[in-house]
Amino acid sequence: MGKTGLKLTLSLFGLLLILAIAGSLWISSESVLSQNLQKEAPLFGLLIGTEELTQPSQLKLIALARYAPKTRDLDLLSIPINTKLGIPGQSNKKINEIFSLAYKQSNFNQEFSSRELIRVVEWLLFSKSKTFHPKISFFLKMDYKNLGKLVNSLGGSRSWQEEFREELFSDKEKKSFFLEGLSWFKDGNYRVSSNLNKLEKFLLFFEMKDLSQKEIRFFRLPGILKEDAWLPLPEEIQTTVQLLSARGQENQLTGFKQSFLSKNSTIKLAVWNASNRKNKAWEAAQILRKEGFDVMQWGNYSSFQKRSWVLDYKGDPSKARELKKLLFFPELEILTQVQSNSLVDMDLILGEDYDSD
Repeated sequence: MGKTGLKLTLSLFGLLLILAIAGSLWISSESVLSQNLQKEAPLFGLLIGTEELTQPSQLKLIALARYAPKTRDLDLLSIPINTKLGIPGQSNKKINEIFSLAYKQSNFNQEFSSRELIRVVEWLLFSKSKTFHPKISFFLKMDYKNLGKLVNSLGGSRSWQEEFREELFSDKEKKSFFLEGLSWFKDGNYRVSSNLNKLEKFLLFFEMKDLSQKEIRFFRLPGILKEDAWLPLPEEIQTTVQLLSARGQENQLTGFKQSFLSKNSTIKLAVWNASNRKNKAWEAAQILRKEGFDVMQWGNYSSFQKRSWVLDYKGDPSKARELKKLLFFPELEILTQVQSNSLVDMDLILGEDYDSD
């Protein structure tokens, strides 16, 4: 390489270095995401799945993401798209209807409709809270299949197969399936619409790409299905919000465990066999009873499941993890849907992966 070529290379390198430094300084001073990462303060974002980015009015799924950089904990709260809201002036519209209307009224502006969705979710979750009013600072919108791959890649585990995502967000029967290890980061064929710039997206993905299964919790918005609408339960939503705001500090919440979780150490549960093998629920029930669990019901599940999972009604996933140890599960997904009037603390669904022999 001649002197001229060397000078040109050094000049380009110097220019890139200056741009990188300038970009980093700008992100540090202007970016809420960067500031929160530096301060190790929790981040709140909204994951939005649409049919396609070319048809962004067709909402398919919504999830609130809360990430704590200090402890590297990630909470994902799914919000059914047919959730009916009582926002003043919105005539009890469903959340997908509000989103579609905002998209059309804004002359098909994706960012405007996404920010309107953020406003609606903040109202739904935080408007009745006396102490907890976080701001959702960013959104990531993509087609819902790639969004499922993104969620799966965060934990490097089998976490959100399409059927599971459909169940989480459309509120059919309680079903759960699991991915077979798709790797979203290795597949560059995706498109993302976001209010984050490229450097911020890089920071976010780099920060979260190595999360382990135990650092991720799944929640579903508490509610009941009536006809074609998901009707939110305000008190249970506030309990869920409390769990999100105090992760790792549950024991410090005044009266929380005494008033909402079981008042004694006995864990009440129902056990369901979702495999093709007979008597698995009964066998597991006998094992758990010997260990002090109060198994109130057992039987066959409504559908076949490849993998076992737990539906937690009381907001204490640590109890479900005890089941994993006692029954030697290789993996055990936990989905929390707070339900204060449930007779049991959790449902244990035994899939084909459970072997009691």
